[in-house]
Amino acid sequence: MQKIHLEAGLPVLVEVSGHTPFDTHVIGFENENYIIVKQINNRGSDISANSQCSARLLHEGIIYTFSTEVLATMSSPSPLIFLRYPPKIDVVQLRRDRRYSVNLPSVFNNNTQNFMIKVSAVKDISMQGCRVSIPEGSKHLPIRVGDLCKISFIVMHKYFEAVGMVKNIYESANATSVGLEFTEMKEICRELLDGMINILEAQGT
Repeated sequence: MQKIHLEAGLPVLVEVSGHTPFDTHVIGFENENYIIVKQINNRGSDISANSQCSARLLHEGIIYTFSTEVLATMSSPSPLIFLRYPPKIDVVQLRRDRRYSVNLPSVFNNNTQNFMIKVSAVKDISMQGCRVSIPEGSKHLPIRVGDLCKISFIVMHKYFEAVGMVKNIYESANATSVGLEFTEMKEICRELLDGMINILEAQGT
């Protein structure tokens, strides 16, 4: 079964049969069972269980679309809609934003809060951004969404650096995963990144 890479707060467009489509976001999920979305401004308040619906969401350069049904709704303490996890998911990869898996030792500088983490690793990368893994036990101030950070590493025997904005943060048992969207990059580094991605694409990474 195709799976969606879900996380809380992910925007999603929901269209329930007989209702106007509405933008909302993911509240929670249980893989292969259900997806929970929030009702926005009372939209969906008259939606009932077993209603047919479709949904569309974009995550890290991948568009997911699927048809499903409403399992249940609740109004208190928060208005929520439970969607059945779809048996079939259509996936469209946006090449410009495609993430490539890597494992590049890196140095992470939080320019907003003025601290450096010398032991980190870039785990995936695209022309638009990257995901950085910071190991558990690293002593640093809290990283916040919206912080401007510089990431630097060696690739193909050359130095690369770029500034990015923190878009999301995921805490796990062993590491903190930080998603960056590049906001500033020298042309020589952009050319280096483009060359690396061309190699990764040729390798089918």
